[in-house]
Amino acid sequence: HLREGMKWSDGHPYTADAITWWYDHIFNNEEITPTKPSWMRVKGQYGTVEKVDDYTVRFKFAAPYGTFLEWLATNFFFGAPGHYLEQFHIDFRDRAELEALAKENSFEQWFQLFSYKNTMYNNPELPILGAWRFTTLPDQNPLIAERNPYYYRVDPEGNQLPYIDRIQWNIVTNPEVLNFQAIAGELDCQERHINLLNYPLFVEGQEQGDYRILEWPGDGGADAGLMFNQNAGQQEGATDHQKVIGDLLRSVEFRQALSSAIDREEILSSAFLGFGEPRQAVPMPWSEYYEEGMETPFIEYDVELANQMLDDLGLDKRDSEGFRLASDGQPVDIVISAVDLFGPWVDTAQLTNDYWNAVGIKSSVSIEERSLHYTRIAAGEIQVAVWNTGGNGKVLIYPSWVMPYSTSTRIGPLSGLWYQSGGTQGVEPEGDLRKVIELFDEAQTTVSEEDRIALAKEIFWLMSKNLWIIGTIGGTPLEQGLVIAKNNFLNVPESTPERHVFNEDSVHTPANCIPAQYFMRQA
Repeated sequence: HLREGMKWSDGHPYTADAITWWYDHIFNNEEITPTKPSWMRVKGQYGTVEKVDDYTVRFKFAAPYGTFLEWLATNFFFGAPGHYLEQFHIDFRDRAELEALAKENSFEQWFQLFSYKNTMYNNPELPILGAWRFTTLPDQNPLIAERNPYYYRVDPEGNQLPYIDRIQWNIVTNPEVLNFQAIAGELDCQERHINLLNYPLFVEGQEQGDYRILEWPGDGGADAGLMFNQNAGQQEGATDHQKVIGDLLRSVEFRQALSSAIDREEILSSAFLGFGEPRQAVPMPWSEYYEEGMETPFIEYDVELANQMLDDLGLDKRDSEGFRLASDGQPVDIVISAVDLFGPWVDTAQLTNDYWNAVGIKSSVSIEERSLHYTRIAAGEIQVAVWNTGGNGKVLIYPSWVMPYSTSTRIGPLSGLWYQSGGTQGVEPEGDLRKVIELFDEAQTTVSEEDRIALAKEIFWLMSKNLWIIGTIGGTPLEQGLVIAKNNFLNVPESTPERHVFNEDSVHTPANCIPAQYFMRQA
């Protein structure tokens, strides 16, 4: 059911036609959408959409779809402004004319032009429903967005939102430059890429910079998790030695041993400045998916246990440097890949490297640029990656941390390809890795919220048992959780776990705390 009276940012009425236009002309157009969105599929079949009246749309699926409404909310789904986009669509314009227009705009095909025009970051003319619309192009600096006069929200007194008329983003390519701008009081509000390691500097600069520091803890549970690729050595062109190492990475006993070799208290004090707590990569206690004991397996620092477990795995022979030898006679060598974006990640990788070296595992750290990192993940080349588990709080709609869901899933990208392709490509998962897929699929068709929560808990118990992700520290205000806000920049939530969890990638923090209500107090 749609809100009656809503309008696009150009004043055109927003009705059910926006949803059906998207379904008829975008979803069902093979050139625009050759790969259909997974949230429109349940039990392997895609749903259909039909208009009931101007403010009612019916989605129909072949099976019950218990998480569908959550999917819609998380994806910010609103259809498409067909009244504007039809000028770029083959169903409404002569093909030759449209292809000529595409070439005028430096595109080879009409659907490339359409997709470009249907992206608000590229096209300031595109009607939107959000609080602000861009007025600059993506290659401009600064980027400017101005308020949408037809935004559908008002405050409790009936005042039109958003309060702020204009937003300016100054684009910097170095996160440290951004952090120093925050310390100098040059930013009104910033939560992305505020580095936890700079916390002492933020505290020191508060008075002069005239800002406050907010902490938004998430419920993902691992703010620097060590993610073991269960498809390592299964990628095309893998060497015999890579296959041997891949078999080790798939051994739960091997992962348990490496978890025991990690000194989390040192990581907590040196990499996380005392924020958070040692734990495995399961939700925090305030999550509805948490159960006591999930976070504790193999988190104690026990070098003797780690050495004994590695010996028991047949890795008791060492080379002249003291590194353990694999079954092929070569050292057990592992590369820990980290992206230098969120401070503690690289430090955690380097400390972990030292701990694993100390028990005879010849590990090393590779610091990678983000886009290259994702390319290597999709190719199945990553062995162990450092990242956070920001989507655990919405695991039934954002499951990449707990199952091989897609090619960007660090714990199994080739099995993620298998899942997304319906088993026609990639590597079929086995054992508990297959079990979590079955539990996830079952949850999608489960109508009862109570039963869905129980299934999610079962998934996390399997995570706790298998340690596909070895947790280090969780419950910190890392990544989107440390916020610098000027003292005159108000209505920004000051969160504690007991009140609300705002730091969640799966709900697009800070969107879930309504930036349209932020305001700037005038002097």
